Amino acid sequence: MSSFKRKESVVDGVRRLSRGALDTAIAALESDEDADAVAEAVREVARVLAWLEVLGPGMEREAWRRERTVL
Repeated sequence: MSSFKRKESVVDGVRRLSRGALDTAIAALESDEDADAVAEAVREVARVLAWLEVLGPGMEREAWRRERTVL
């Protein structure tokens, strides 16, 4: 799992980490191992949803709702 970079803003860090987690989920689903791939994809999406829940209070309601709907 990646972590925040020293001089990176929280928003930029969450965006970068979220993209990485979603890329991992997509790669897992594109692999040949079905049961493990689905479990990995679910874990990665859950990770992004958790970050969204933590950041939610600082986001505009419509932006939070849009991001949550997409995931």
